[in-house]
Amino acid sequence: MTSSKAPTGRKTTAQGKEPSAAALGPPPPQNPSPEGAGQLPGKWEMCRFDAVARVISGRNQKEVESASGIYPIYGSGGTFGRATSYLCEPGTTVIGRKGTINSPIFVNERFWNVDTAFGLFPASCDALLPRFLFYFCRLFDFTALDKSTTIPSLAKRDIEAITIPLPPLAEQRRIVAKIEELFSELDAGEESLRRARRQLGVYRQSLLKQAFEGKLTAHWRKQNPGLIESPDQLLNRIEAERQKRYLDQLKLWEASRKQGRKASKPKRPESASAVPDEVMAALPQLPSGWLWCHLETVCEFANGDRGKSYPNRNEYVATGIPWINTGHIEPDGSLSPERMHFITREKFESLSGGRIQSGDLVYCLRGATFGKTAFVKPYAEGAIASSLMIIRPVIAESCEL
Repeated sequence: MTSSKAPTGRKTTAQGKEPSAAALGPPPPQNPSPEGAGQLPGKWEMCRFDAVARVISGRNQKEVESASGIYPIYGSGGTFGRATSYLCEPGTTVIGRKGTINSPIFVNERFWNVDTAFGLFPASCDALLPRFLFYFCRLFDFTALDKSTTIPSLAKRDIEAITIPLPPLAEQRRIVAKIEELFSELDAGEESLRRARRQLGVYRQSLLKQAFEGKLTAHWRKQNPGLIESPDQLLNRIEAERQKRYLDQLKLWEASRKQGRKASKPKRPESASAVPDEVMAALPQLPSGWLWCHLETVCEFANGDRGKSYPNRNEYVATGIPWINTGHIEPDGSLSPERMHFITREKFESLSGGRIQSGDLVYCLRGATFGKTAFVKPYAEGAIASSLMIIRPVIAESCEL
């Protein structure tokens, strides 16, 4: 069982007094400190961490862990269980010893810290306020103390050698109060921004709804009646384009066969099917000259290659033909040139499908990014991963919009 007394440091001060220069010991070494500290105000002192605070090492929780425990168990990432005993007092700041080392947590109750987390507590609360210590830890870059080559790690001796600026206690209280006042304003501002984003999302959806109901172009239709095709004219033009594309693809397929290359024979396009009456009954009424149709009537679809020629990561090259996957799709519907992967021309030519053309859209078929969509612009050539599908408008001029 641990003591209920507040942890004490190696060097403490008399009750109610600020630490003197003698109490602080020799000048601290040149450890990483907050950038831009500059000259300290009057009555402030720069001192070693272990002169004014204690670093409390965590311990394995197996002997104290219990579902009925009254004390939380803290690791570097927060709480994950309950304990029957405690190591740290209320007002302790938790920082990670391993793993998450740069995300301080302020805990306002007694708790047990595990061996991957340190507890930081003032040697005397009459010299250093717990929350002043916490906000200093929020400022300090603990990653500067990381000497590991794999998992980020901190050593107790390096934390104890940190230099901390220490103002008089009354000024610490004022600093903490001002920080929390301004942070509160920032939090309110962030909530206002989140609310505005939600409202903008609703507004965008409303605009899209009006666009696809014809309300955004009502005035244009009145001003340009001669530019509007009838539904039958549009469907006939789409059907003619689909037949033309089929014949072009058939010629390419026949040429590939003569060259000894394997390729799937193009399928003859089926006539567009009408939307069933029971489905039409549930759809909104459209303006005169508009019609409801299946997406397959106006678009073609193509999957990515899923065969033995599928590119592996070790086949990526610095420059070449774009190899597009879901990670390249940006929120604004574009593709990221900075994160784009590339394959060689030879690998590209070995793929049996999934090749993009100018004006295509790529659509994510599955996973956490399901539904993400982007134009392939600025790329006129490339191929897609198996998680994507190409959506290609049949009418060429629609690709230019």
